[in-house]
Amino acid sequence: MNENGGRFPLLAASFYAWISAIFAGAAFLDAKYARALQQVLDKSDRSIVFSQVSDVLLLVGFVVVLGALAAIASSWRHPATRNLLIASLIVLSFELTIPVLLALSLQDAQAADIGPWLRILPTSIASVLAFIGLYQLYAGGSHGH
Repeated sequence: MNENGGRFPLLAASFYAWISAIFAGAAFLDAKYARALQQVLDKSDRSIVFSQVSDVLLLVGFVVVLGALAAIASSWRHPATRNLLIASLIVLSFELTIPVLLALSLQDAQAADIGPWLRILPTSIASVLAFIGLYQLYAGGSHGH
């Protein structure tokens, strides 16, 4: 690893892999507890709680995107790792843009119980791709041989 750019690529890829896993877990918990909160809280309290959770998730999502960009940039000389991290960021971008692009359809999807999966699957797949990229970088299999 030292002959190909030091430890920063490994550190950046590690950070991105772990923060993406945390984001996937947060998306799962948000989807899981949103339904429970709907049954417990009245509408005005729900909107306050959902707004606060949304703010935290947006902040974590911003950190994930910055981590992805740093990991991609630092691992640019390692094609397999770079491509996996780019794929991870692309999949993650689906989760971040789906609510904007499909706002009306998501209300119907929430009612059909598929709405949470539209958030959980992309974040989980992005996290898995990030960890595979990290493994590629760590194992040295991404040196272009």
